[in-house]
Amino acid sequence: AALAERNFMCYTPGKTIKSHAQDMGFEIIFEHSGQGNVTWLELKKPGEIQSIRGGQALAKIVAHQ
Repeated sequence: AALAERNFMCYTPGKTIKSHAQDMGFEIIFEHSGQGNVTWLELKKPGEIQSIRGGQALAKIVAHQ
């Protein structure tokens, strides 16, 4: 409980998170269960990956004289 209160862990068991994630359609890419009931899940969101990232900006710095 002390670790959860300091945002180092959560109260929810990994098996519960895994079950809910699968129910929502997430794919489990990686799962690690460590000491002290610690579970690490790597999830993949369903669908195609899209990016709204813009291209490289084209500019020139000109010194005023």
